[in-house]
Amino acid sequence: MRFSIIVPVYNTERYLKKCIDSILIQKFSDFELILVDDGSEDSCGDMCDKYAEYDSRVRVIHKKNMGVSAARNDGLDKALGDYILFVDSDDWIENDCLETLNDVITDNIDVVVFGLKKFLKNKIDIILPELHVKSKEIKEKLISDEYKAWACNKCYRRSLFSNVRFKVGIYYEDIYTLPRMIYKAKSIVSIKQALYCYNQMNANSITNDTTSLKMYDLVMARKENSDFAYKNNLGCFQKCVFKMVCEAMNCVILQTSDRKLSKEQEKSLMEIIQNNKEIILATRNSYMLFKYYHGLAKIEKEKVKKAKHYIYYGYYKLRYVLDFMQIGL
Repeated sequence: MRFSIIVPVYNTERYLKKCIDSILIQKFSDFELILVDDGSEDSCGDMCDKYAEYDSRVRVIHKKNMGVSAARNDGLDKALGDYILFVDSDDWIENDCLETLNDVITDNIDVVVFGLKKFLKNKIDIILPELHVKSKEIKEKLISDEYKAWACNKCYRRSLFSNVRFKVGIYYEDIYTLPRMIYKAKSIVSIKQALYCYNQMNANSITNDTTSLKMYDLVMARKENSDFAYKNNLGCFQKCVFKMVCEAMNCVILQTSDRKLSKEQEKSLMEIIQNNKEIILATRNSYMLFKYYHGLAKIEKEKVKKAKHYIYYGYYKLRYVLDFMQIGL
């Protein structure tokens, strides 16, 4: 079997039919579809079972709700295909996705990176990787997040997951898991075609709700990637550290608004900023560093309107942190 497509499913009955149909109508038919019902409380479980009755390529796993990482891991445990794709149950793929990937894949290809279409409320953004990039460069771009470490716009040789699983119980599990797995790949190619359709109109999607706790997981993922880049003497180390510091500063701002982090977590953020202050010092205008990742106003406009004074308080708290370290804004 050529492909195993793993779809974690949780309370997405509004979008699930479009997702599954986009897979079953693929021009290339040598694949299995593994639907992992992650304890859905709506009709998703029944919908999955009906598709399995209708099409022998569909397999269904019903499990207690443990999150997308655990659902993907269960799918990986059952997968039989030579290559793995992940699709979120509120997204869909183009009908020539598998055919295109099959034409690209040769015996020595481990990973294919492809583009995606991001469906927003009033527009569609198309995000495409660069062409003709060497495998080593692609690895470093993925580890530094220059190429987004999304699980869903890549096709992976199944053997790469032989001793790798997604980390359970955290947000931004892709950023934790994929760079290390992809680093093992011997050959990676990128294609300039948008084969994945990423739905950002789902109000219940975790990507549409940013909190300090979620941002903290992102900072810790950045830290692991920075440590990994340093340990393996990768050229992307400085980029990894820069992003980690930026996210830590942004997390400090979020914390002043929602107060979800523990004192220990706050302390670890401050240590990250303090221990890497040379990154800030190396930036000519540190205010631009702050501004670079001051994405809160763009990410959560409605929340900002309700709590604008908290944002300003966060800014001045951040100024205090940097002034304390003798780094001026």
